[in-house]
Amino acid sequence: MSAQHVDYQELPDHVRRIIARDGEIEFTPPSFERWLGRLQMLRTLSAMGAFMIVWLASYTSGMSWDAATVRGIIAAIVFHFFAWAAGLFIFGELYDAEVKTARRELEEKERERARRIEAYYRERLRAQDAVGREGDAVESIPGGSVPALGSDPLTQVVPGYTAYSDPPSLAA
Repeated sequence: MSAQHVDYQELPDHVRRIIARDGEIEFTPPSFERWLGRLQMLRTLSAMGAFMIVWLASYTSGMSWDAATVRGIIAAIVFHFFAWAAGLFIFGELYDAEVKTARRELEEKERERARRIEAYYRERLRAQDAVGREGDAVESIPGGSVPALGSDPLTQVVPGYTAYSDPPSLAA
């Protein structure tokens, strides 16, 4: 068992239910595969465009077709690497923005889960305070009768709560 799994088992049942309902919150960065495909397309199109423009400009200016082809190939190679460098920078920045957005969404999801757990505990404390005030009223009744087990309001509010007829002694 990993340390994280052991910690998960030590959590109260209601917190485990909230985590199970939400699923695991784990950061998995978005894939760069999509940007790699776009980078490859950018390199290919820029190389082809550079070849065609340089070849047409050279051939229409009076060069032979083989000299124009050589110039076009050189221009295609140069533009291929230029587009690669520019594409890595541009798509790298876009990828970084995507990762930052994914992290913000993850942090918001974690904050929302923490809010729900905190709200659960606040409700539980309110219910315990209500029972405590009700218990004070019971003790002030002559004879000090204890309410029946089924009438304990915490059994309806707090999942997994079991009512006791005799509260455990603190002096023990």
